[in-house]
Amino acid sequence: MSIFGRAVLLLALAVALFAVVAALVGRRPRHRAWYLAARRAMYVLFGLFAVAVGALQVALLRSDFSLEAVTNYSSREIEWYFKITALWASQAGSLMFWGFLLTGFAAIAVYTNRNRNHELMPVVIAVLGSLGVFFAWILSFATSPFATVAVRPENGDGLVSALRNPYMIAHPPMLYLGYVGLTIPFAFAMAALASRQVDERWIVVT
Repeated sequence: MSIFGRAVLLLALAVALFAVVAALVGRRPRHRAWYLAARRAMYVLFGLFAVAVGALQVALLRSDFSLEAVTNYSSREIEWYFKITALWASQAGSLMFWGFLLTGFAAIAVYTNRNRNHELMPVVIAVLGSLGVFFAWILSFATSPFATVAVRPENGDGLVSALRNPYMIAHPPMLYLGYVGLTIPFAFAMAALASRQVDERWIVVT
């Protein structure tokens, strides 16, 4: 699971980098194909983050204690729904969950504007793709949710008592949705500045 998860995140980094470059090249009318490729890359990026989140979630539910994120934040005794919420208990897991929501919002923004706002969308994709690069790089090289332990224990440490609360099942996702949701108007604002179209259009879109 560790090798698979790391490979998916490295692939996500490559796809995010491609999306940024293709979007910037695709700003020129004669390079329309590059813009279309960047748009598809954002869908792929979301899919890769979804696969990575799913892989860690499976490891948590199966109590795969070869992973640090499972050993330190889960155990055989805790309920299955707390194993699910252990996804965002660790720093690496919460960052990956953040990246998952970010790329999901990005994919929705790109899809809903696929036939409009062609002047803004290349820069929007470049901004959102750059944020995808940041999260994929952090998760690949700084703090990996798929880091392994030297010796696999028989059981994990479990969740701290503060996180074993039904309200903590809903609170972090709602908090992240609020944070990540602001990324979309930020990307459109940057696109409006870059294309010098600072009328109310980008506000209406967001």
